[in-house]
Amino acid sequence: MIAGADYGCREQLEQQREAVGLRPESLRFIGPVSDARELICAADIFLLTSDYEGMPNVVLEAMAAGVPAVCTIASNAGDLITDGREGFVVAPSPEALGQRVRLLASDAALRSSIGTAASTRARHLYHPQPIAQRLWSLCEQ
Repeated sequence: MIAGADYGCREQLEQQREAVGLRPESLRFIGPVSDARELICAADIFLLTSDYEGMPNVVLEAMAAGVPAVCTIASNAGDLITDGREGFVVAPSPEALGQRVRLLASDAALRSSIGTAASTRARHLYHPQPIAQRLWSLCEQ
């Protein structure tokens, strides 16, 4: 499933889907969604293929849900994920992305262990209470 606004590339993506032999029901374009939590929780693998991304909150959402993520280095996900431990951060190329997706798709135990590590890291580093405590400590100085 591909969620998000169509910035003029949907037709090209549909052509690529057909060129590689995927059926339309195998890769669906669902457009913008106001709340992606259900989609993320239902996913086996999360991909963020951005050419540029600030702080990718959606990666944190996937991590919190225990979904292993494959992200490009351009997405700044390397600030959140230790490559190979809580997900994968790769060069922004179809080959690099595809290699990691194939690895995760073919190994349920790896998906589970990375998902668990990602969830633990998200809870430990980005849970609201520890963040609030760290911010409050700045005010006390």
